[in-house]
Amino acid sequence: MSPSLESWLRPTSVRPAALGLLASVCLAGAAVAEAPARDVLARDMEKLFESRVRPLLVEKCQGCHGEKIAEAGLRLDTRRSLLAGGDDGPVVVPGDAAKSRLVAAVRRVGDLAMPPDEKLSAEEVAAIETWVAGGAPWSGPGADGPAGTPAGRAATMDERLATALETHWAFAPPRRHPAPDLAGAFEPGVAAAWNRSSIDRFVGAGIAAAGLAPAAEAQPRDLYRRLCFDLTGVPPSGPIR
Repeated sequence: MSPSLESWLRPTSVRPAALGLLASVCLAGAAVAEAPARDVLARDMEKLFESRVRPLLVEKCQGCHGEKIAEAGLRLDTRRSLLAGGDDGPVVVPGDAAKSRLVAAVRRVGDLAMPPDEKLSAEEVAAIETWVAGGAPWSGPGADGPAGTPAGRAATMDERLATALETHWAFAPPRRHPAPDLAGAFEPGVAAAWNRSSIDRFVGAGIAAAGLAPAAEAQPRDLYRRLCFDLTGVPPSGPIR
């Protein structure tokens, strides 16, 4: 081995210039990749609002919380009024669905139940929750933009991106959530089967929220058959006892 090559391969041999160049290339690549990711995030949030959330607000909410009628001082026809909230304070915390009273209301948590006469479907609730977690961006009519943007002017792409990047769940530090309590969600025997671990309780709560009943627990022969399919792609070659 040549001395020059051997010196590069030694663990104690450090080439600061080369390492610095490598770091610069990696950082530059990350910066180039960041812009498309932001564009995709903004487009996804805008599509969600226009296709799912705005129709829900118009059809289910603005009859009581709009320009002509604003029960409890709350209007949901512009982003500015959405963020301002009503007589009891803000109803949306952009980027934090768990702290947003609007999400609690459509989930019908505690005394909050909106719309009062008709429960939203699980898909409709999920759309509102995802929208709020994504920063509650608002495009088109009623788009006031971030705080301080004059009413009537649609938020620019940079403003919507800034809001989404500051509040979207993907950029927030992880937080520990207590496992849901399944008491009353299922029959006692079924609830006990879904109470073995925190993961079970989260999955069970999702099943209950969707109005579904969990399937019976798989027997060992069923688990073995599934394992064979997962590992080999074909059923077991011999009889299963």
